[in-house]
Amino acid sequence: IVGMLGEAAAALASDGDVEQVICGYLARGVDADAAACFAPTRAAGGRVLTCHPDFEAAAELVGMLDQLESGTNGQLPPRLEHATLGEVLLVAPGVIDPEDAEGRRALAFAKRGGFDDNQTQLLLECTPPLMALLPHAVLATERRERARAGRDAAREFGLTSRELEVLEL
Repeated sequence: IVGMLGEAAAALASDGDVEQVICGYLARGVDADAAACFAPTRAAGGRVLTCHPDFEAAAELVGMLDQLESGTNGQLPPRLEHATLGEVLLVAPGVIDPEDAEGRRALAFAKRGGFDDNQTQLLLECTPPLMALLPHAVLATERRERARAGRDAAREFGLTSRELEVLEL
């Protein structure tokens, strides 16, 4: 957890992909077959921001999270059995409410054969620091997306970097 927080802080300082750091560290820590950091949306599941190890498994994982919300039975972290993904665990700030999901993040992990008690405990222990870190990750992601959109617009309209800087101001 300390290593993850240190690398996430470094990514924040350099405007790096904090969600990728978090998702990768925790996926390796709990030996997950698939992991995703996502932004909850009104559509089923949410918008995948980053994944581990590949997008296909993470998209399937996030796509089935509407089942996870209704099938948790009060377990912490929430769990669901999935036919191909195995056991799925969700790490989220409280209940995921897509109506009030602006700027929120959640993580989902899947493992064939299920997670053992130590892996589940790791996710429980990392939840409080994650809840403090994720709002900063949201801001960093929004900055990266705005910068990317600006660069794309500059290319599309033939703006120089200085013209883009003035436009941003």
